[in-house]
Amino acid sequence: MKNFIGGICLFFAFSSLAQTSVNGLWHSSFVIMGQPFLMDLEVAMDKNEVFLINPELSGSPKLPCSDVVYNNQELSFGLTQAGLKFKGTYFEKGDSLVGMMTQSGLEWKVVFGRNVVQKAVVSRPQTPHAPFPYKTEDVEFVNKSDGTTVFGTFTFPINPAVDYPIVIFASGSGPQDRNCNIFEHQSFWVLADMLARQGIASFRFDDRGTGKSKASYAAADLNDFASDVVASIDYISNQSSFKGHSIGLMGHSEGGMHILLAQNQRKKQVKFMVFLASIGLSGKETLIQQQYEIPLKNGMDETYAQWNKAVFEGLTERVIAEKDQAKCAANLQTFLHDMAMKAPVGTLDTSATGIEAFVKTTADLMNNDWGRQFLTFNAGDYLKKLNLPVLAVFGSEDAQVNPISNSEAFKRMFTEKQLAQSQIEILPGLNHLLQTCKKCDIMEYGDLTETMSPLVFSKLVPFIHHL
Repeated sequence: MKNFIGGICLFFAFSSLAQTSVNGLWHSSFVIMGQPFLMDLEVAMDKNEVFLINPELSGSPKLPCSDVVYNNQELSFGLTQAGLKFKGTYFEKGDSLVGMMTQSGLEWKVVFGRNVVQKAVVSRPQTPHAPFPYKTEDVEFVNKSDGTTVFGTFTFPINPAVDYPIVIFASGSGPQDRNCNIFEHQSFWVLADMLARQGIASFRFDDRGTGKSKASYAAADLNDFASDVVASIDYISNQSSFKGHSIGLMGHSEGGMHILLAQNQRKKQVKFMVFLASIGLSGKETLIQQQYEIPLKNGMDETYAQWNKAVFEGLTERVIAEKDQAKCAANLQTFLHDMAMKAPVGTLDTSATGIEAFVKTTADLMNNDWGRQFLTFNAGDYLKKLNLPVLAVFGSEDAQVNPISNSEAFKRMFTEKQLAQSQIEILPGLNHLLQTCKKCDIMEYGDLTETMSPLVFSKLVPFIHHL
């Protein structure tokens, strides 16, 4: 999502009925889903030309715009290939250009002025700031399964007890650095800081291809991500300074899969587990369910949600059935093209270019080694074998991992003995990132200033302290 938002920074348009007062260079700064952007606009209406410029890139090309209507100081334009549209007004008094931009269901206000502007500063009040009352240490070690180097940070507790526990973090889907930076929210850093202040150590590491890691994220599969957790367990277990310390695993979303796979390989070393908005069902069930619920959360109607669900039902069936990626791609090409033509009116760009983009983007999502492993992964196969303290928390407003069906799956798969040493809770008013949400759609993640609700901390800290 972050990459798709970044794409909007390179587009725009204008035309006809020129008024020379609107000519010249315009500057703007805005925030979309918590991401600040700068955008410049060069207008020459005497030539019916308008160009978009990215001021953050040195030597950025001027991109020509199209689909323009300019009449009575009302301006509208679009960029078909980017799905970007603008409608606004030029105000002679104040010399400003004000309007709304839309792209892929997002809408935001843009104010262009003549003066150069600074990029907006996004508010993230929970992000830790120095000085810190605890010690940290950056380390690196080799994952012996494939020679990949893991880079991470230990955060040691303030006033540590002799045998303080150590929690290893595992992030969810998508490449994230050790702080789990999503829309400038650094949830793993926030968690590490909070735990250290409560006498609990932690280790967080860069996903492959992020931060200092030189490994390829795109080439990694589910087992690779789990192996980095295993390597972290082994590294800590082999440090004489950590002898006698209990090791726990904490995974968010897909990270819950990673820690289940890792614990299954290191049962003796892992003493407790924490699941944050993690799946209790199969990957296939979770994906299909979220692709129905996300559109509804985003304000789409039932017709579109059902169509989107059918797309992913067909996609997952074909990806699982055909392991040869080239053959699967051919099957998906036909299926997705047919589904594109059946999309509810106005919900999909049905031009040749639009359909091609839809087919490629959707097919590439799961037609790979990681995708097949994700879809066929069944959390229950691992949950039923657990015999250690577990905390599993879900947000009641989570549209990506349904809190009811997944929490019930945890309970259903646990033995009576396991249930007795587990806490499974749905926390009210929280989304998938465990933020206190308002609209509670995925577009809101970056707009919220809260990185993670204190409700999560209130469950996590007592759970670990009482081990």
